[in-house]
Amino acid sequence: MKSDFFLLHTVATQFAQTLESSFSYLREDLDHLIILGAYGGDYMISPESGSHFNEIKTVVLPCLSRSLRRMQDLLTSPSYYQGGKDPDYQTGAKLLKEVEHTTDRLMHLNQSLLLQGQPRYFRGDWDMNAYRCRAMQLSIVDILRKTAEILRRTAQIPCYHRYLLSQNATLTMKKRDMEELSQITYHQTHFMLNSIDNIIRSFEPSDLELLGDRCRQAVQKIESEILHQVNDSIARARMHIQSSQDALTIIKLTRLFLNKLSKATNGIPHPLPLMSSDQLLDLIKATDHLDESLCSFMFFIPIEQPTGPRKAYNLLTQVLSAIKILTDYSGRQAPSPESPYDSPRKCCEWYQLFSYQLSAVVTRFTFPHLVQSQRE
Repeated sequence: MKSDFFLLHTVATQFAQTLESSFSYLREDLDHLIILGAYGGDYMISPESGSHFNEIKTVVLPCLSRSLRRMQDLLTSPSYYQGGKDPDYQTGAKLLKEVEHTTDRLMHLNQSLLLQGQPRYFRGDWDMNAYRCRAMQLSIVDILRKTAEILRRTAQIPCYHRYLLSQNATLTMKKRDMEELSQITYHQTHFMLNSIDNIIRSFEPSDLELLGDRCRQAVQKIESEILHQVNDSIARARMHIQSSQDALTIIKLTRLFLNKLSKATNGIPHPLPLMSSDQLLDLIKATDHLDESLCSFMFFIPIEQPTGPRKAYNLLTQVLSAIKILTDYSGRQAPSPESPYDSPRKCCEWYQLFSYQLSAVVTRFTFPHLVQSQRE
């Protein structure tokens, strides 16, 4: 009996260490993962990227999901502990090996999507395959990060079990405590596993989904920056200054524009579902760096650098370029009774009014003294 106790304690210790080691290595590997378009984007897409994508979607990702779910059911399912069983760490170790092998393969395939050592800067001349490659790579990174977090949380089970084994607790107390921890860990990992499965289901986005996803990511980044500005004491102290108020209006209008591109809002006609792949590509290119331009502009608001107005004008130029694509397209469309998007005139009016509003506030921000003298 005592030997069984020491054996279980040893196995729990070893498995906890293995999980923590896998988590650490995975996080370290993620830091070195190469993403198309990052840090200059000096990589070309591999001619074999299509077959790699197919293997990732049909073989590697489903295998990863299955292994993680089996590990979850084995180690964190509350029903397992209700039967008074001890965790099956040996089977868990085998499943962990499967997860490690699959994540290694996933990282290898991710790197194989790109040809290294052949510089080519994609800014300005990307095609839809390049955008799709980047979107899929970002999805892979998201999956691997969630996998690492699942390993970290699952490691709590053997760590706590080892602790309980070393205490003078009754069997009933140990069973109850393990059930409570397993319930918490199960729900935490269950949410992340569902998120991974959702990413797998939408792993190959359509052209329209590429634009929508990119705009939603930009909005999230902008909202994070807005929250930072609100919490910044220097920024708050300057909120009474007219230029700062105008700057916030520019931020909010840009966010509204990206929100509108990501989905139909407030019943306003949405032309995007009817646009061709080439037209969507032009629109993606026009909006691709809006969030970067806006965050760069936001950086100078609290410190009132003279470069702020120039950055505001650059931002306006990018937005107007995207609006021109939308209005040119909508202006050529005739109303269609069969289409839910049959109001091209209203669409043009909305974007034109928006462009007037943004232009006015950027002008006021860029030339405050000129605007003030006109009022006088």
